[in-house]
Amino acid sequence: MIVFRKIDKKEENQAVQLVLALPSEVQLGYFYWPPDKLLSEFEVAESYGAFVADELKAFVLWRNNADVAEIMCLATGKDSQRSGLMAQLLNSAISVAHCMEWVLEVHESNLAAQALYRKLNFECVGLRKDYYRDGGNALIFKRKT
Repeated sequence: MIVFRKIDKKEENQAVQLVLALPSEVQLGYFYWPPDKLLSEFEVAESYGAFVADELKAFVLWRNNADVAEIMCLATGKDSQRSGLMAQLLNSAISVAHCMEWVLEVHESNLAAQALYRKLNFECVGLRKDYYRDGGNALIFKRKT
């Protein structure tokens, strides 16, 4: 059974392990979250996770700015990718956060993530040139709730 809930302080290291398990070309190319920076982000951001038997399978981390939630980081464990879990998690987080708008950036080459965001009614509203470490552009997606 999947449980969606806020991530406790003691579970933050599980989120770091999900990120560290991402393929090295992703971590070094554009998804750059060193463990210390990710852990410090938990101090200032809201977090929500998908748990199976107390094991974190996916998470989303966002900052609230008035009525706008800016997604800072999200990741899914390898064994749960392409399962629909992130779609369920994002819908759950959106329903509990009560923000009027959600914003995120995604690498232009990450077509799977873009398809997921579009499926969840996010719209591409802009571009940030040379945003990522590999020189790739970021597409800005927004969803009004």
